[in-house]
Amino acid sequence: MRIRIKSKVIHLCLSEMLSLILSSSLFFSCVLQGKEIHVAKVGNDANSGSLNAPYLSINKAASLAIAGDTITVHQGTYREWVKPQFSGLSEEQRIYYRAAEREEVIITGSESVKGAGYSWQFDENYKQWKLVLPKAFFGDFNPFSKLIRQDQYIDVDESSEGWGWLMYGRNKHRGNVYLNGLGFSERESIQALTEVYTWHAEVTPEDRFTVIWANFGDKDPNQENVEINLRPFGIAPLKSGLSYISIDGFTIKNIASSWAPPTVFQAGAVVVNGGSHWNIINNNITYSKGVCISIGLPSGEAEHSLSGHHIIKENIMLRCGQAGIAGQSWGSHSTIMGNIIEDTNYLKEYGGWETAGIKLHNVTDVTISDNFIYGVSTNDLGAAHGIWIDYENTNFTIANNIIIKAQDAAIMLEANWQGPFLIENNILISGTAAVMSSVDDVWAHNLFVDVNGRWLNQTYGDRPAVKNAVWLNNTFISGGIKKAPKDADYLIDNNFYANNAKSSDIDINKRETIMAVQFDYAITDKGVIASFTVPDEWRLQSLPLVTAATTKHPIKRRNGKDAIIDKDFFGQLRNQQQIIAGPFAKLSAGHNQLTLYVFPERLAKLKASISGIREN
Repeated sequence: MRIRIKSKVIHLCLSEMLSLILSSSLFFSCVLQGKEIHVAKVGNDANSGSLNAPYLSINKAASLAIAGDTITVHQGTYREWVKPQFSGLSEEQRIYYRAAEREEVIITGSESVKGAGYSWQFDENYKQWKLVLPKAFFGDFNPFSKLIRQDQYIDVDESSEGWGWLMYGRNKHRGNVYLNGLGFSERESIQALTEVYTWHAEVTPEDRFTVIWANFGDKDPNQENVEINLRPFGIAPLKSGLSYISIDGFTIKNIASSWAPPTVFQAGAVVVNGGSHWNIINNNITYSKGVCISIGLPSGEAEHSLSGHHIIKENIMLRCGQAGIAGQSWGSHSTIMGNIIEDTNYLKEYGGWETAGIKLHNVTDVTISDNFIYGVSTNDLGAAHGIWIDYENTNFTIANNIIIKAQDAAIMLEANWQGPFLIENNILISGTAAVMSSVDDVWAHNLFVDVNGRWLNQTYGDRPAVKNAVWLNNTFISGGIKKAPKDADYLIDNNFYANNAKSSDIDINKRETIMAVQFDYAITDKGVIASFTVPDEWRLQSLPLVTAATTKHPIKRRNGKDAIIDKDFFGQLRNQQQIIAGPFAKLSAGHNQLTLYVFPERLAKLKASISGIREN
């Protein structure tokens, strides 16, 4: 047994402890008191790890940190795959990985070839730059020879499932080239490098040499900051099932992660690997080839019943290839809140049936709230949903999210046999609000702008038919509600429709206006601002409060209490004498301007860092 008292470690066996307690007339009390381990670019792994003698690598600290310890990493760029090795014991005895306060700490999966002694050469025949690297540069992992699909699918059939639902871009690789922080796009040949910021790689047998070609436009790559992908993870333990770990305040970028289907180990820039009680808070994650944060299937054996219970909060995830957050089966009892996820699959290089801002399978008791999701893209062969709750999920609350420009559904519920799903106070702009073969969903007090609510019963497998679908007190500006399947079991009532939005024929107490509602939004460095007009038909409503009594079936929140939607998008209590459709409890007649989302100051700086504009 290991006890830490005043930062000194004392080793006592259990019998020695009992003997000490029984033989003493004094009450013996020992409290675990963790130590702080420091890491800095001026450090050395032979040091003690103190503030004045820090370690050089985060992994050195990770090899020593035990429950209650804090690893504080100081400013600089750390080119390593961080591998936590031990678990915490409880909420009070976590292992904390944190960036030092007000210091920028970057964990990157890329390398500067300039620092490794290599240089780009301009080829006069092809009029492109090329870089020749030996096998030793990459070691055991060469992302330029690894296809984007997950390794376990390499030797199976080439059907949709064989590729892990990767429907297009199957010839793409995990490598990438970065010019002053800007990620490039892969092309299939040297001749195809007609656009600036594109690359192509050729790898000789057994990876003896890798030749990378790139179009840098008018830039000389030897005079700029150019890096290439090298590592498959940012923070991910090799051991499955580690618990009570906190990751706080890091910038994690340029990760050569794979596509992450929901039937095998799900990779990402940050991976909990089947663990439980991870807090992933206040981090920046950019350019993960697959997923930014994975709470899905582990790489090895772990106790499934103990998994989940994660808090994923206030992270920024930009330009990930597959999803901001993804997981299957191992992420139950989790909270995902206050995150910003932008430009998922914005290059449309590869994709399929796993592309989304947030995509979860087979989990229960999850809250997804207060997130800002902007831009989820695909081509004609794949999906692109904002929040996608897919297959045998139960007990979800999806509340107070803003989802803009998801190419397909802003929110998609698919193949969920048992609810409840409470979808409240969300602001969805463009796309659809979709239910496919799912039951027990309540959509209440949402604002849909150019969004169609729709249902579909899938005919394959044993997927359920839509039932207990409830849509109450929502506002539609354009778009509207499409007809449900004839055998669907649904309740639609007290919704408000503007700008010729299509209303449901069973919405008996619907409100409509002939007045044009001009709805505009602006995204600035500071946040999201909405500007819109409010006719009296919208503002002067008096609707029933949405409770378990007003739905067709009881809806409970995670705390077990009956759901009462008495608060609005901003957390204000609704006036029960004048409840207004949509997410806002208070609206003024005529023009309204509301700040819907306030961005953290670091967002603008982060976007500038991946723009390709070199700082002077």
